[in-house]
Amino acid sequence: MKKSKRLLTSLIVTACLALTAFPASAASEDVIYGKVTKVDGKEVTIAIGTLNQNTGTPGETPGEMPETLTLTGESSTFTLTDDMAITKASPGQPPEAGTTGGSATATETSATSSKATAADIVVGAVLKITYTTGTDTIASIEIMSGSGSPGAAPGGGGGATVSTGTGAYLLADGESLSGGTYSSTNDDENALRAEGAITAHLNGVTVEKTAGTASSSDASSFYGLNAAILALDNAILNIAGGSVTATAEGANGVFAYNGATINIKDTTINVTGGNAGGIEVAGGGNLYASNLTVNSTVKAAIRSDRGGGTMVVDGGTYTTSGSTGAPAVYSTADITVNDATLNAETSEAIVVEGLNSVTLNNCTVSGNMTGSTGNSDADNIHNVMLYQSMSGDAEVGNSSFEMTDGSLTANSGDMFYVTNTESQIALSNVDLTLAADSNLLTVAGNDGSRGWGTAGSNGGKCSLTASKQTLTGDIAVDAISTLDLILQDSSTFTGSINSDKTTAATLKVTLEKGSSWKLTGDSYITEFDGDASGLDTNGYTLYVNGVAYDGDLAATGNINYATHVQNIGWQNAVSDGALSGTVGQSLRLEGITIESGIDGLGIEYATHVQNIGWQDYVADGTVSGTEGQSLRLEAIKIQLTGTQADKYDVYYRVQVENLGWLGWASNGAESGTAGYGYRLEGIEIVLVEKGTAFDTGSAAFYETAA
Repeated sequence: MKKSKRLLTSLIVTACLALTAFPASAASEDVIYGKVTKVDGKEVTIAIGTLNQNTGTPGETPGEMPETLTLTGESSTFTLTDDMAITKASPGQPPEAGTTGGSATATETSATSSKATAADIVVGAVLKITYTTGTDTIASIEIMSGSGSPGAAPGGGGGATVSTGTGAYLLADGESLSGGTYSSTNDDENALRAEGAITAHLNGVTVEKTAGTASSSDASSFYGLNAAILALDNAILNIAGGSVTATAEGANGVFAYNGATINIKDTTINVTGGNAGGIEVAGGGNLYASNLTVNSTVKAAIRSDRGGGTMVVDGGTYTTSGSTGAPAVYSTADITVNDATLNAETSEAIVVEGLNSVTLNNCTVSGNMTGSTGNSDADNIHNVMLYQSMSGDAEVGNSSFEMTDGSLTANSGDMFYVTNTESQIALSNVDLTLAADSNLLTVAGNDGSRGWGTAGSNGGKCSLTASKQTLTGDIAVDAISTLDLILQDSSTFTGSINSDKTTAATLKVTLEKGSSWKLTGDSYITEFDGDASGLDTNGYTLYVNGVAYDGDLAATGNINYATHVQNIGWQNAVSDGALSGTVGQSLRLEGITIESGIDGLGIEYATHVQNIGWQDYVADGTVSGTEGQSLRLEAIKIQLTGTQADKYDVYYRVQVENLGWLGWASNGAESGTAGYGYRLEGIEIVLVEKGTAFDTGSAAFYETAA
């Protein structure tokens, strides 16, 4: 699924020459601090924070706070100008801690600051932005850490310089190694390394990284320092067969960094060192894997880190054990896995951070999170998590998890957990197995102790779409979170929603025709849309905005009909001349169902469909038209059948693009257009006793000459 490039901007700051609009907090405080999360030309986005009293080395667990700031969850964007004063603080000169603003005047900078340029402002840099006292104008920007001087981290780094170390064996362009053992026991050294614009091949080689420690845990995660195999700087490395063993601290198995591409197949990878995982991309690396056996004990078997990249995995087995912080897949990139087995023995199965994605096709996935990886007893136990850490490791945006076919098993905790991010979850024909006494889905804020936003304003926003999917279990959405649950393509949901009477910020359930929801407890939502005939209250009550909802809302008139509308889906059925569809919204009808409410009276109907023409007649509630193909209805004809057909006339009229309401047609006559390419937008149908006078108005059908 292509991710949406949406920036969650709480405050917009545009600094242009002398006039600048800026965060409200700056108006009285003169100074704000922030960490750069995105640089797009001269446009810079920061995550706003407060200075920490104590600084030190960041933790090794993905998602922990950066060392200089505690981020507030707010973000800001400004534009650099040619005359803007930019300086860079010298090391060892921390500013006064504990505030978002300070007493600095417009001209005040650190005593040991040096002149800098816009090129020094990179992702991961920590900035002090000072405003001219009493004005809206940015007076100066001081780069406190993480500048873009030589060695600074492209694509992020939180102040850590790019350090990739050395290689015990440096591959040459065109080189091909077959068999043999290649090893490293030195600090900050790769056993095998492909660097620069080269292409190299490994066939059946044995690679061992059994000693030698990474001098920086960040550099080992971000840049491949101390990895057993590292490809970087646009190198292409093809690996077939063989094995990789990495037992040293910070020694990832196989790592692609900074535009490098690794193609690897039929290889066994075992990683047991601290702060290390199996296969990884970062900084825009690419890795394509086929039929691997990967075992990792501390970090994810399939992982990415700061700067992301692309990973596609086909087949194989990927297992983690020994650490609560070792999911099978951890994504700060776009990761697709097909036909593979993913098993996290002591951790959640999948984690997606920020504006990134995991797509699984026909995979067997299981997780068993045994406890918190952080310092809070309030941490949620779960199997699949979508979140935003605010650490700078992943761009803020819409997290995506999509799974088709295969199975997903939670041995402990909630199946899905969403916090401090917007997210999309799409499931189709997946066999879900929930842990005992757990939720199908929890969308909620967190206590903020992990740096995942600010408590009270860090809820989740989730869209869950089920297609041809069976869902069982309860759903919980807290008061600062939202959920849009869409059941389509004959999906079923058996469970309750917010049975504890919590009112979510918004909680909409859309039940498309042919799908169903069976309640297992009283449920509380804010909006219900779709086909109410698929709702089985099962002796419980559905409350919509606090009002009990009548579960039996199927239309009960003499003639009942429902339409499938562009961008809306199936509307509730209406009766006896009521409008189905829309007027004035330019939305096409795509499908229709019609049923009689009179014993012995049947209904047949056919539609003229874009690119198809006239379809065959269908009857009594069967869909005419299409679903999911974005094809417009252009005309319709309806006729009566059954023993009572000679006692009634059926009249119908349509709202047509560019023409508005046409006249009434009856008893099998055509209504709409053919050959013009005009969409139907709405329809009204009535049933009258045979021979009743009826004003049909203008023409009901227009057709171009053949």
